[in-house]
Amino acid sequence: MRYHTLIFDLDGTLLDYRKTEDAALYITYQALINENLPSNLLPLYREINEAVWRDLEKGLIDPPKLKTQRFRKLFRALAITGDPEAFSTRYLEELGKGGYLLPGAIEVLEQCNGKVRMVSITNGLEKVQKSRIALSGIGRFFESVIISEEVGYAKPDPRIFYHLIHEMGLSGPEGILMIGDGLTSDIQGGINAKIDTCWVNPENFQSNGLEPTFVISRIDELAETIGLC
Repeated sequence: MRYHTLIFDLDGTLLDYRKTEDAALYITYQALINENLPSNLLPLYREINEAVWRDLEKGLIDPPKLKTQRFRKLFRALAITGDPEAFSTRYLEELGKGGYLLPGAIEVLEQCNGKVRMVSITNGLEKVQKSRIALSGIGRFFESVIISEEVGYAKPDPRIFYHLIHEMGLSGPEGILMIGDGLTSDIQGGINAKIDTCWVNPENFQSNGLEPTFVISRIDELAETIGLC
């Protein structure tokens, strides 16, 4: 067998982060801001949030700053009056309630279960991700879940992969496959750590010069693609 260990990303790969994000933002806004919901709230927040997470991936900010900075920027852009720290606290509570699975997620985990070792590496906040994993029921498939906030490194920093390799008692990157939808985090991170990669690319985006080992359009194509079924 070519791979003995599969590393799964969570958000956008197994868990539906967009659905979780939309619900958490809407509920928090309705609860804390006494104004009509701006029509561009969701797309603008996504744009700001993605930029802030890219800064985290580059090591430009840390998780505590990320939690509130995105809402400070959002409030400033939309001239919203409110407390970004209070908004962040409530938002994270709501975010932790979103254990929504993407189509095919459970199926592929069941297909691979017992055939290879399975773990997860996620760029996320510890409390939020642990809650969502528990609600979704996928934690039972993983030997280990590495959360960037816990270990102090975020994908694509290769040290988060080295941490996992050491924790699992593996000798090196050979025989490991990183599976994820994030080109700059999952795929670049795997390449940085000399780990094979499988890019889940449902929108058929360009790879911007990166060369994943495999490219699939749906997560349920994984097992057949790597020869597990």
